[in-house]
Amino acid sequence: MLLTGEAVGSFAFTESETGTDPSRIQTTAVKDKNEWIINGHKLFITNSTRALCD
Repeated sequence: MLLTGEAVGSFAFTESETGTDPSRIQTTAVKDKNEWIINGHKLFITNSTRALCD
């Protein structure tokens, strides 16, 4: 879907305490049955308004 343009991805790794170093990411995502519980703080999220989150 990304290749055809039907879907748009998003990338969120900039955090207030870690800057742009992805190896220091503190945000966590835990699957709970059919949902994801995400805890953390992000500063910049590329394509956040256009991404598909299915």
